[in-house]
Amino acid sequence: MKRLVKKFTKTNMSWKLVILISVGCGVITGMLMVPDFLKETSFQQPGRSFEFWIFMAMFIVLNCKKPLEAGLKTFVFFLISQPLIYLVQVPFSWMHWRILSYYPEWGIITLLTLPGGMIAWYTKKGNFLSILILSVANLILCSELPYMVNRMFVWFPHMLLTTLFIIGELLLFIFLIFKERKKRIITSAITLIMILFFMVYAFKFQDITTSSIGMPAKGTGPYTLLTESEVFDVAFDDNGKMTILYKPYKIKEDGSYTIQYQDSKGNKFQVHLTYGNGYCSVDP
Repeated sequence: MKRLVKKFTKTNMSWKLVILISVGCGVITGMLMVPDFLKETSFQQPGRSFEFWIFMAMFIVLNCKKPLEAGLKTFVFFLISQPLIYLVQVPFSWMHWRILSYYPEWGIITLLTLPGGMIAWYTKKGNFLSILILSVANLILCSELPYMVNRMFVWFPHMLLTTLFIIGELLLFIFLIFKERKKRIITSAITLIMILFFMVYAFKFQDITTSSIGMPAKGTGPYTLLTESEVFDVAFDDNGKMTILYKPYKIKEDGSYTIQYQDSKGNKFQVHLTYGNGYCSVDP
């Protein structure tokens, strides 16, 4: 445990190391997003959710000496790693350069990491302000946990690693940052309450049994869905993005479905949804 603490908090976080980590995380995450057989598994979750990136951000922050340094290095880490995830996928994706349409959300998050990294640096103090700051990061992790637990039981053991990673991450931060037993107990209690809240909320008020696939729609909006099904639904946004919502509980194994829609000019288009081995793929 002491060796783990030393590696996580006593690393010389030079700019060279930050850039190497950024490139490595971006390229590896992007490559893991390419193989179809890894879909709906823990290996592709870093390309879809926050747990790994919060872990890396805290690793950088806890090894910086000043708040501004923490903010700048966290910002550069995200500035390099996030675009690389999509750029690596360009030659392999049917969307080609259009896959970069998924980046703007991460672009906004990247901008927020500059002040976020500066604020997160104060968790190093191990005081009550640290509890408040860490609780914000833990809030994001706790909100993801019900989804991962649900996926783990639906397609066991697909999300087992991610579920264990989030739980381990929560425990690591608490016992790494706080040395006093009282503060550890307080932070653990807050985290447990958040987990219970999101578990109850997710399973009672949200349909976390639904998965989704997004892609650009063809033609010119607004669009009209021509196909109805109990298995899937389709939503179109103002930017021409098409999101297919499907229910793994109802969809047939090795089943194939055709989705038809129409644009504002009356042109009809269709996509084919195929389900197998625990994940869905789309042939546009």
